[in-house]
Parts: sequence; structure tokens; C-alpha cells
Amino acid sequence: KTAELQLEFDRNNLHALINNTKDLMWSVDKKFKLITSNQPFDEAMVLMSGRMVAKGETILDTDFSSKQIDRFKLSYQRAFAGESFTEIEYNSIPSEYWSEISYCPIRNGKEVIGVACHSRDITQLKLNEKIIKDERILLRTLIDNLPAIIYTKDIYSKKTLSNFADYTRLGAKSEEEILGKDDSHF
Repeated sequence: KTAELQLEFDRNNLHALINNTKDLMWSVDKKFKLITSNQPFDEAMVLMSGRMVAKGETILDTDFSSKQIDRFKLSYQRAFAGESFTEIEYNSIPSEYWSEISYCPIRNGKEVIGVACHSRDITQLKLNEKIIKDERILLRTLIDNLPAIIYTKDIYSKKTLSNFADYTRLGAKSEEEILGKDDSHF
């Protein structure tokens, strides 16, 4: 009776853990059949493929493109071979988003019997990275096009930034030629 109560507690604990996140969590066996999933995963499958995948059904029998299915198969097969890894995935259906997907082998002793997966939405992070990159490009363009000499140095007086006016004044063809050097080199 104690073992049954512990098993029920473990089931309830696992259910609470995997459903206490907006991240997608699921696992598949070596035939790509769904072992378990959380509610966010189930909802995402309906949104992406138009239907829910029931436990015991193959996860790859959905309306994903053949290219997506091939990518997922390769990822699952890497995990079936014993590798734990994380990939960044871009999708534009049903809307543009980025995911960070982790794959971890499920073992029974030394044998891999399935794959546990975790996916989190990193769309806002990727959009922020693009904004920062665009702002850096804009700032760099502005700095390079100013007629004033602009540079920065570290605590050892080595150049860490040099605009066009500065590095051409020193006879360099590019900023890279003077970065990390002090004025005594010129």
C-alpha cells in the first residue's frame, strides 16, 4: 500500500512539475510515439498542426512540412544515440517565433528508450538581439561618419574603439589595425 501511495504521489508530482510552466515539455519513445506531454505542448500541437497528439500516437504524423519532420527525426535520432543537446529553431507558422529545444535521452540502464524534450520560446530574446545589432550598426555608422576623431581606450591605454577619422589619421587602413595598441605604435 505504501508503494502504491508513493507511486501516486510521484505521478501527481511529475504532473504538477511539467504543467507549472509555459514551456513545452514532452517525451517520445524510439518509434517517435508520444509518452507524455504537458498542457502547453498539447496546446501548441493543436495550434501548429490542427490536432492534438494523443499519448501512444506518433508525434511525426502531423501537418508539419516534410522538411520539419526530417529535422525533428534527425534531432530525435541524435538523442536516441545517447547525445544530450540544445538547438535553436525558427518557425514562421502559424506566426514568426524562435524556440530553444533541448533533447535528453531517457535511459533504462545503459539502453536509451526514449527522449525527453523541453522547448522554450525565445522570440523576444531574438528580436531584442536584432534591435541591439541594428542599433550598434547605426551607432557605428554615425561614429565613422563624424569628422571628429573619436576613440576609446582601456585602462592600459590600448585602443578599444577608433572611428574612421582616427585610424586614417594614424595611417591605418582599418580600425582592426590599431585596436589593442597604444599611441606609441604610431
